Amino acid sequence: MNFVHILLEQANHIAAVIAKGRQAGADYIEPTAEAEAQWCRTIQETSNDNKQFQAECTPGYYNREGNPPPVSFSYGPGPVAFHRLLKKWREEEILDVLAVKESQQA
Repeated sequence: MNFVHILLEQANHIAAVIAKGRQAGADYIEPTAEAEAQWCRTIQETSNDNKQFQAECTPGYYNREGNPPPVSFSYGPGPVAFHRLLKKWREEEILDVLAVKESQQA
């Protein structure tokens, strides 16, 4: 997967979140506690155990110079599935997972 493509996907998602927030008249937006907890469960359930791979990989950024972290927290189904999930959220469920708030300042 091309890094520029990943940046484009993220930019599209961020723009959609900001647009929904503006439509709702929000001063700021954050995920709901429920959505955050569900996402943490999703990552824990789908993460691949790649410790062996990271330990044998050439030292570099991705394995902390040959000292990989004890746990991997990535979306196991991969980037294509992740981008499909983001698109589904944007099209169907974005307001279900966002806490849209107005500023407390007057």
